[in-house]
Amino acid sequence: MIIENTYYSLNINEKTGKLQSYVVKGWEVLATEQMPLVRLRFRDAEGNAVCFDSTMAKKKKVCQKENRTELIFDGFENSDLSFVLSIVYEKNSPRVAWYIKTCCSLQLEYAEYPSFTIENKFKENGGDYKILWPYNEGVLVDSIEDREKRWCYTEPEYPSEGKYGMCPGMVSTPFMSLISKNNGVYIGAHDSNKNTFFVDFCRNDYGVELKIRVYPGIYGGNYESDFPMVLQPFEGDWYDGAEIYRSWFSSAHGEKFKLVNENPDLPSWYFESPLVVTYCIRGKYDYDDMNTNNLYPYTNALPYIDEIATKTDSKLMVLLMHWEGSAPWCPPIVWPPYGGEENFIEYVNALHKKGHSVGVYCSGLSWTIKTSSRLFVDYSTEKYFNENNLGKYMCASPTGEVEYSQICTWQRVGYDMCPSQEFCKKTIVEQTKKILDSGLDYVQLMDQNHGGTPAFCYSKEHGHPPVPGKWETEALNEIVNRIKEQFPNKKFLLGCESAAAEHFVQQFLFSDNRYNINYKFGQPVPLYSYLYHQYIHNFMGNQIGAAYGFERKIENLFYRLAYSFVVGDCLTVVMSPTGKIQWAWGQKEFGENDFPNQEETLLFINTLTEFRKNIAKPYLCGGKMVKPMEILNAKSFAIRYGNDDRFVCPILTARYELSNGDKGQVLVNFTSEDVSFQLLGSKGMTLHKTAMDYNGEIITNETLVLASRSIAFVLEKKIKKDTQKCKRKNLSL
Repeated sequence: MIIENTYYSLNINEKTGKLQSYVVKGWEVLATEQMPLVRLRFRDAEGNAVCFDSTMAKKKKVCQKENRTELIFDGFENSDLSFVLSIVYEKNSPRVAWYIKTCCSLQLEYAEYPSFTIENKFKENGGDYKILWPYNEGVLVDSIEDREKRWCYTEPEYPSEGKYGMCPGMVSTPFMSLISKNNGVYIGAHDSNKNTFFVDFCRNDYGVELKIRVYPGIYGGNYESDFPMVLQPFEGDWYDGAEIYRSWFSSAHGEKFKLVNENPDLPSWYFESPLVVTYCIRGKYDYDDMNTNNLYPYTNALPYIDEIATKTDSKLMVLLMHWEGSAPWCPPIVWPPYGGEENFIEYVNALHKKGHSVGVYCSGLSWTIKTSSRLFVDYSTEKYFNENNLGKYMCASPTGEVEYSQICTWQRVGYDMCPSQEFCKKTIVEQTKKILDSGLDYVQLMDQNHGGTPAFCYSKEHGHPPVPGKWETEALNEIVNRIKEQFPNKKFLLGCESAAAEHFVQQFLFSDNRYNINYKFGQPVPLYSYLYHQYIHNFMGNQIGAAYGFERKIENLFYRLAYSFVVGDCLTVVMSPTGKIQWAWGQKEFGENDFPNQEETLLFINTLTEFRKNIAKPYLCGGKMVKPMEILNAKSFAIRYGNDDRFVCPILTARYELSNGDKGQVLVNFTSEDVSFQLLGSKGMTLHKTAMDYNGEIITNETLVLASRSIAFVLEKKIKKDTQKCKRKNLSL
């Protein structure tokens, strides 16, 4: 069966139940052999997995309608299952939309379709294939071997792990793109109903498989998808693939999501581009001796904070770790703060008087029984947990067992709480209210629950469908809404670890980005900002994981700072117990006395912050990211990660558009040397415009030179040029 037009030719073998060919402009996208077109997993009455796929159907039928083909699969051995895969297309459109309808007496867990295997034409095989994956704010993967060695594909199962390719989760958005040269193929779920998805890729016997599956979270086995899975070719790079999703998102959700500049829920500090300063008051690392350090009592930190604020000319968001009165990273019972409320509140009030904001890290939807022996040996809730039979509120396996959580096991032993349970909702709301009653401005509530996602729960006793699905999103949103109801007149923000998945963008408006993890297996790209920056800002995060691979070289720290800056995130520094800025959270791996040059670091942050607060503010604070003008002929810079050199452009850049059509492109040279380069327009033509640097001087766009650790800004204004001057004089080209 062939479906084709001027954009593509799609061949489906209805006899085998597999794809056979997908050709785009002479490019055969598919590998020679394919996996089954559709895969379904059900659960029987005992919770055991029962799997079917399209090749197992003894009866297959094709029903042709106008602009629609239905593939009907029936006759499964020892089962009453039947399902229909509908393919919708138009004569003059590159888009193909896929829908599924299942009928079965078993409980449906997930549906995966259409199965899509490509040849392994990645870097290790001499090819140029890249996959754009919305993982930790976005990554381009050009090596399947690197992916398998450093951040391997993992099937999501109970008990949940944090690193799954789940959306909501570490994957923020349900789509992927395959890119080769100047062509690409996009596959994504255009879903307005906040379903749960698995979005990932892995090697199989025939090549590399791109996988998108939906976990609808319904009762029973009768399911009809309420959204299309979209397959579509495109020309260009990753921005052009992402634009397919953004165009749909804007039309479907544009009026529902509040723009940053029009959101009445945002506090004033959100628009002041605060520098996040995070540190612990007990111990030095995630797991070590948890005795108090030099930054306790809380007010001991004030002189160090004053110095950072002064030298960076910044308002701060001070974000505490290891502050919990129970034990570090031991949810959910964390209040009162360690040492009691008196000095803590004195400290919060002192920071507020200086115009700063204050927040705390929390630890998500977990119940800690005891801490790791390396952390805090005296903490235990085991007796309380057992006496009150709290296990009945925890996430359960498909067969009903409640097993220990797999998240952060080096820190604690415990369980994942099911967000549907009233006990869990009440506990989280009550604890968060106590935290916010102390005057805090921000709570990073869902640490370890990346993107805001709860863990899988299959309980038949909780009153939700006995499989994962969108009921989890609904339950978590209810928890957040209950917290907000406690403070009708207070402006505060909640956040999560990794940027909030699309399902929670309006709930977690300031979160701890984790893009640096992507260096393990690919190149981070600002996909999240491209899709959502006009609705949400985040912060650089504590850079956990940077210690395990990056060479101790100040350009590596500056690269991470510049990356966060250009993508519109607030910057972060991690402060040691002696008041020094560390390389990242996880300083132990760098050595006790090894720190970046303090004055150079503070000066670079000052340069970036000053720029963001002045000429670039309208663009970086609420602007819509657009595809940048390309930087050409800049000598590559080597970022050492592990044993590999990752070659990057020494100038990081991003371009933003205002609502009136004005555009601005920011360029940052993070290196210690001047860099010469050229700018190229998006259609391959050198721009016949003038550009203006931050000092208001006219420059040409032929061969440009950007000074070491400096910034330039290309303005494309429709009406007049901005001639605002800069206080600093070392930012010119």
